[in-house]
Amino acid sequence: MPPALLALPAAAFVSRPNLRLFDALLPRVAEDFAVPPTTASVVVTAFTLAYGLFQIVHGPLGDRIGKLRVIGGATLIAAAASLGCAFAPTLSALAALRFATGIGAAAIVPLALAWIGDSTSYEKRQATLGRFLSFILMGQILGPAVGGALAEFVGWRRVFDVMAVVFLVVSIVLFTVDRRTRVPAA
Repeated sequence: MPPALLALPAAAFVSRPNLRLFDALLPRVAEDFAVPPTTASVVVTAFTLAYGLFQIVHGPLGDRIGKLRVIGGATLIAAAASLGCAFAPTLSALAALRFATGIGAAAIVPLALAWIGDSTSYEKRQATLGRFLSFILMGQILGPAVGGALAEFVGWRRVFDVMAVVFLVVSIVLFTVDRRTRVPAA
């Protein structure tokens, strides 16, 4: 199995909980910043807005410079922004960093699906897509529960440390795979 087919599901697994992660963290974040949960929910809006807006940017960019390269860069952005979330000094800073995380996370699923379609033989494509989609769903289902449990035991900021590490590892793997498979320009 190509290394990209191991890294892409891991990226999708950590990307999808980002959409629902703050469901469990919102009360703790609101308490930490001494604001009502309705005010703290700006972090949810920031991520979701960026996630929706930037999917239309990543597709053409992936076609232009390479899907794995764009996903690698996007996961690097998500890693840096997630790490920043762990140390955000204000709610405004956290919202801005969640927006940046959304920019990075937006590339992962659509470009991974396109890469799988481009790189997998027709006979194996459906099974490969099925496995990939199962990681997306597992991440979406487990994200709020795992995030809430981690927040309860180690604090909401440490949840972002974990996400940053996973995003960073995936980014390194994807850049390495992209470098090995890229055909040199003539």
